[in-house]
Amino acid sequence: MIRHELRPGPASLVLSFCTIIQGQPVPCSDVAFEHSETASPNRGLWNMDIGDLDGDGDMDVVAVGLDGKFSIFKNRGDGSFEEPALHVIGEDPRCILLRDLDSDSDLDIIVSNSLGHTVFVYTNSGSGDFDVPSATYEFAENVRPLDFVAGDFDGDGDLDIAIDYTYGSVILLWNRGDGHFDLGPTYGIPGGTTYEYVAEDLDGDNDLDLAVVSYAGRVYVLKNNGNGGFGDLQAYETPRYSSLPLAAADLDGDGDLDLAGTNSPNARPDPTGMWVIFNDGMGHFGPPTVYPVGPWPDDVHFGDLDRDGDLDAVVANNNTFNYYPPPHDVSILLNRGDGTFESEHREAVGVEPYAAMPCDLDGDLDLDIVVANFGWDASISVLFNLCDPCDLDRDSDVDLVDGAMISGCLAGPGSGSTPECALADFDGDGDVDLRDWTALVAAFRG
Repeated sequence: MIRHELRPGPASLVLSFCTIIQGQPVPCSDVAFEHSETASPNRGLWNMDIGDLDGDGDMDVVAVGLDGKFSIFKNRGDGSFEEPALHVIGEDPRCILLRDLDSDSDLDIIVSNSLGHTVFVYTNSGSGDFDVPSATYEFAENVRPLDFVAGDFDGDGDLDIAIDYTYGSVILLWNRGDGHFDLGPTYGIPGGTTYEYVAEDLDGDNDLDLAVVSYAGRVYVLKNNGNGGFGDLQAYETPRYSSLPLAAADLDGDGDLDLAGTNSPNARPDPTGMWVIFNDGMGHFGPPTVYPVGPWPDDVHFGDLDRDGDLDAVVANNNTFNYYPPPHDVSILLNRGDGTFESEHREAVGVEPYAAMPCDLDGDLDLDIVVANFGWDASISVLFNLCDPCDLDRDSDVDLVDGAMISGCLAGPGSGSTPECALADFDGDGDVDLRDWTALVAAFRG
């Protein structure tokens, strides 16, 4: 359903009380969303990132389109956006990231121009407003920067950049410490067409490794030797026709990072899916497990959507070139807690969703889903998460009815054992008493 107005709520102190009980998240029995849509001034949204660009405590969105532009969507604090700012960068931009490149505690922008053989850096002054690039890095004509990741590969305390170029090679840019970069080494990746990279400590040795997915059906892992060099290349099988996305997350809760992606066969009868390969703790990965999702899945990210302490999956089903009929949607797969997933359910979004990321966009302490839509009526979709443990009567707001339900917990010792009363046992002493009620009233007044 379309979200016509924002849900009012009490002070953030109440939200904190309701969200965390004795240090543990309060789970939701089900997950539901309300849908809003914001038009984009640029077309063909291909990639996006999310972060607090202007330092006001909420999450903003940047999105790049194949029309040669990127847009900045500043959050008003409630999950709605100001008029987006549009920046022209040239033909065929493919990737955009928000990272603090100059170590001044705000987020800068890195964006590529694939056909222009260029990577641009926009340095943030702290306001989240940008004019022209602070640095431009031009490469030879055979170098097309298609994807990149940022990480401290050499362990010197600043963020370097690893760039995927010309389908099968990665080139490193070393940060001088001030957000300017020097050209580093190049590493070849076998197997032809490669797509998205992740930079994470996959083998638990406290440095950042690289992983990249190949369309031929492999993930290649390049192990960091500790000083930013990559020598140990390992290959792991994934479903054939693995497409753009690659994500790293601890899906089974064993303390190491697993890998996940999607496969998108060109032939329509072939199934599409989200695949997962599990880490053994040493940076070695097992065979893939595949879960059905929607047509032509082009992005996957993870977050705890139902607040049960594990990471759920969000997959953008791009439905490229309308091979499949509408609706266009994202797939949501809830984690059972052991890294296996329940069957997908779908949420409709804009036309041809290309990227989807969980993020608390409206500041209510649950994860919403932000979607960049590729279709020529391009837009940013937001699925607002309705998981709110303070809303005891499940009427989509926190009001006096909820307060009355909690007031019934003042009966005496042991009342904190019921789910509703546990929410009001703020001091965790096993009952709801005058101290809890005083805190609740003070928070509502705040």
